[in-house]
Amino acid sequence: MSFHNPYHFVPVKSERRNDYLERKKFCENGHHVAHDRYLDKTYSGRLICRLTTQSPIFIGAKREEGVNDQTPATAEPFELPGEEGRPAIPATSLRGLVSSLAEAASNSALRVLEARPYSYRMMMDKGLSAVGMVLMRSDENGEMKPRLLPLTLPTIPFNEGNSVVLPAPFRHQHFLRPNLKVFIGNKDSIRQADFPDTFRCDDQKFYGMKLVRRTWGQNGQLELDDYLNIKGGTRDKFLVAQKAIDGKDPIPWDEIPEGEMGDYTRGIIRSLGCYDRDDMPNTKKHELFIPFPDEIDEDRLLSITDEAIKRFYDLADHRTEADPRLPYEPKGTVRNSAPENDEDRKIRLKDGDLVFFEPVPLRDQVAKISFSSIWRDRVEVTEQNQKRGATAHTFFRKVNEELLPFNADRKWITIAEQMFGFVQQEKDRDRKGALALAGRVWFSHARWQEEEGKSPYQESVTLRILDAPKPPSPAFYFKKATGRPGHIAKSSLSPGAHLPQGRKFYLHRSRRDGNEPWRTANPEERAKQKVTIKPICPQSVFYFHADFSNLSKVELGLLLYALQPSEDFRHKIGMGKSIGLGTVRIEHVGLFLVDRAKRYSPDGLFAPRHATAWIASDGEPDHWPEEYALEKAAASDAEMEDLQSIREAFTDTLDPDIGHALELIGNPDYLKTRVHTPLIRDGEKEDKTFRWFVANDHGSGNKKEEKLDPAYKHLSPLSKESNGLPQLEALEWRGE
Repeated sequence: MSFHNPYHFVPVKSERRNDYLERKKFCENGHHVAHDRYLDKTYSGRLICRLTTQSPIFIGAKREEGVNDQTPATAEPFELPGEEGRPAIPATSLRGLVSSLAEAASNSALRVLEARPYSYRMMMDKGLSAVGMVLMRSDENGEMKPRLLPLTLPTIPFNEGNSVVLPAPFRHQHFLRPNLKVFIGNKDSIRQADFPDTFRCDDQKFYGMKLVRRTWGQNGQLELDDYLNIKGGTRDKFLVAQKAIDGKDPIPWDEIPEGEMGDYTRGIIRSLGCYDRDDMPNTKKHELFIPFPDEIDEDRLLSITDEAIKRFYDLADHRTEADPRLPYEPKGTVRNSAPENDEDRKIRLKDGDLVFFEPVPLRDQVAKISFSSIWRDRVEVTEQNQKRGATAHTFFRKVNEELLPFNADRKWITIAEQMFGFVQQEKDRDRKGALALAGRVWFSHARWQEEEGKSPYQESVTLRILDAPKPPSPAFYFKKATGRPGHIAKSSLSPGAHLPQGRKFYLHRSRRDGNEPWRTANPEERAKQKVTIKPICPQSVFYFHADFSNLSKVELGLLLYALQPSEDFRHKIGMGKSIGLGTVRIEHVGLFLVDRAKRYSPDGLFAPRHATAWIASDGEPDHWPEEYALEKAAASDAEMEDLQSIREAFTDTLDPDIGHALELIGNPDYLKTRVHTPLIRDGEKEDKTFRWFVANDHGSGNKKEEKLDPAYKHLSPLSKESNGLPQLEALEWRGE
């Protein structure tokens, strides 16, 4: 079962266009990118456009959350003040739509580009398994620093001789005794409210279990016994934990009779917490008992590297920004001591935190820490001998530094920045010479052309969840730097070896998608993630204008192209672009130019405002709103302008790969099958899309006889050689 992914990418190029403006020249006079004067041989005026909805569209103005977990939120449509019941399209939406396409078409800088580090869920074989406790200690300067007390061994693979030896990164000094964690509880008990909380320094609760007291054997080997928890087959056995001698759960330490305490190992509980958490997978079926020393040997504490702490904070902050509840802390612990504002909501290490860790090989330092064994990893780059989280900026810089949002290191101002403006990045604004430019193209709101007896709105509808795989999703968002097609695993994504596919654009709804692919089948299911809207009807007509000043012929040609790349091109606007909403057709129906030099001369004082005008043969000026009365009158008296020559001033410079990609993405006729997010075979469109990516990257199935190999599907890059939009396949899923 094949499908088109809801989005694809317009490629970015490393080459610099001739119409880029050098930074140092921008700071001087003598160029047309200016607001303080009008220049000869430039274009100023107004472009009137007609927008016709091809599918229902929706642009929200106000949102009200549902009254309970079974009620979706409600979004009200954008309308102008005093014009209730008449839809409008805000100027900001139109500006964003047109400027984004102009950026892509002209290979200009991405004026908006997130700089958040790329993170992803660790693979099982890359997880952290040793457990330690964070203890705050004063350093030589009296500053409190986090150190780590190792508590339990990591998962240890068996050697060829069927023996167990501590892995090389760990040292026996870390573990004087081979303490192993114990899996406690079961699938049901850990989901009960009365399951014990995680140990806290300010509420110290100890427990006891009857465990084998082990010591290190010869050459650091661990003697095998019947109370070790061993997993895997004969060729891939792993020591993961230990078992209680009597098979019983831990009991509170203060409830053990004094005469029996010698039979018990004292320890603490580490509980992630399943109670009242709907997002906890059914596959989780235990928590941890961790042996704890009677006294803490300060000489055994490991220092946590600054890089490890920053890495932990970056990953945690990333999750908190996405959802204030994330990352989850262990059950019973306090996120922070005083979370009074957003900054205090951030996770910061504190005394007594239980973490999983990985040491620096052969050193008394910790290289990585996390709150869970299978936590998150990040894409990294090494800069100045330090590892840092890679961002979209890191990857686009590998193509061309001039593609990044304007910053202190940029040497050129791209054509879209010259037209639509830019602001030097905030952190650079205090630097001497920081630059900014207001745009020279201004958009109006688009007003609805009323039709007698026809309502502009459809009936209310609850949308499907607007979820999508987040970057980096390298199988979709990236391509190999060699140019060869192929799948890219998350764990192998690397700046330099891989390049961004380009700029993301949404495909249109396919005729095979059914009547309302955006409608949810069950509004009550996961209602908090859904929204009810009242969309604008298809075939609704709107008019808007774009005013411009001091544009070169190439810039005006780019504006015309961005508004209507071809007769068959359709834009996407508003909410729900990924599920079939938002397709519109834009046509420029009138161009009205002002001769500024003549306008401000004695001869031009009483001359018509517009020196040159053009109206499309199907422009229908009688239908234009009253605000365009002056343009209607000017059309009959003004000279005609050769619009095609202006347009060709830009299209003659259009990169073939970029032009063909825009043509494929924007023309619904190129769709050969359904358009939807990746699905498992026979799955519904509202299934969890992560399953497709798991099956693609890692295979699926947790039983040996049902195990599926990874599919390694990827989104093929677009170029002038592309015969059409690539298709993907629904994959099998046998997990959970």
